[in-house]
Amino acid sequence: QYVQSLRYNEEELFEKLHEQPKRLIRIGATKSIGDYVLVPYIKRYLKTPGNQVEFIVDNTEHLLDLLNRSELDFLVVEGLFDKQHYDWRLFRNEPYIGICAKDHPFAGKQIGISELLHETIILREKGSGTRRIFERELENMGYKIEAFQNQICVSSFEIIKALVRDGYGVSFLYEAVIKNAGDI
Repeated sequence: QYVQSLRYNEEELFEKLHEQPKRLIRIGATKSIGDYVLVPYIKRYLKTPGNQVEFIVDNTEHLLDLLNRSELDFLVVEGLFDKQHYDWRLFRNEPYIGICAKDHPFAGKQIGISELLHETIILREKGSGTRRIFERELENMGYKIEAFQNQICVSSFEIIKALVRDGYGVSFLYEAVIKNAGDI
């Protein structure tokens, strides 16, 4: 029985030594990147046996907090963050564009800030990189969000696109978010 037990332990040890180790990567991404850019990359990573992913999609502010608490391995974010506190690499450049309904008077035109301020602006929530970029651009021109006639705050890109499509206001998003939204 002692010999049989040793043989069992030897076989179990041999199996353990030849097992593929599981590789878990904990990724955080902002909504525009997580929902519209990274899915093909995650699928490619998961094709390798043993690769596992924990993938969190949230706003930049919350993701940076999770990274600071070592709950994520890395982030893919758009927007502004303190580059002196993090190692970072540019993943890709993405055009940041204004959007409106196809039948809106601004459709297909370039307009100035004074015309834009009379519109309802549809923004992401505070803490979002998409919103922070827009706020920074406004500040560079000497304006704040409150300069707009009306503001609507929505955390969902799908709802923002639906509201813009139906004429409830204008917004500014990354091109990847509206790539296949033909009626905006």
